[in-house]
Amino acid sequence: MGIAFAHYKASDYNEAAASTQQAYEMLEEMNSPRAGTALRNLGVFLQEAKKYAESAEIFRKALEITQLEDEELTLAKDYYNLGFALTKLEQFNEAIEMLTRGKELASRITAPVIEALCNEQLAFCFASIGEYEAGLEAVKFSIDYALLSGNDSRMFESVKVRGRVHMARKDYESALSDFKAAKSINIENNCITDWDAVYEIEEEIASILDLLGQVDEAEEVRRRVKVVSNSN
Repeated sequence: MGIAFAHYKASDYNEAAASTQQAYEMLEEMNSPRAGTALRNLGVFLQEAKKYAESAEIFRKALEITQLEDEELTLAKDYYNLGFALTKLEQFNEAIEMLTRGKELASRITAPVIEALCNEQLAFCFASIGEYEAGLEAVKFSIDYALLSGNDSRMFESVKVRGRVHMARKDYESALSDFKAAKSINIENNCITDWDAVYEIEEEIASILDLLGQVDEAEEVRRRVKVVSNSN
């Protein structure tokens, strides 16, 4: 697994997944209790490689494997990871089912970060099927958790997701406010700014400005992104 994690740290996710697949097969053949951990790492690496269908199948398999240590926490994480992959595959109804299971289990065992992660994805799923109020209700927990814990990463993601819910319900002013807030959180609270996240948020801001008829402002946002991204 050491080689796999070296590839992962180098952002070479396909190689990380390939190395982990080999490790998992070897551990499974040995009937090692570490096989379940290797399988779950494989699922995560496949997500990072954007191979969401393969990742979903891995976590379906993981849900069938008994985990002797921290079983309920591991199960909650499995539900989250399966729900995440299904969200990426736009299989929103099944994603909602898995994420709800993960959220409820995380709540029962007091694992608030997993509950917050599930709620972020639930908010997006609900918005995607037109259940906007359910989406806003779900993301409230994630924002409350981020505020209470001082977790800037979760605050960034939660506010960004809430902005997307507002955008889906065509509340463009609220969406614009949230996207600007998310950008500020990213810039002000990271030692090293995540520029890809900034570019993504700026593009969403530009899209809203277009919808609000502020075409010149939208083009100015896109111009700034192009200039800065070309220099990085």
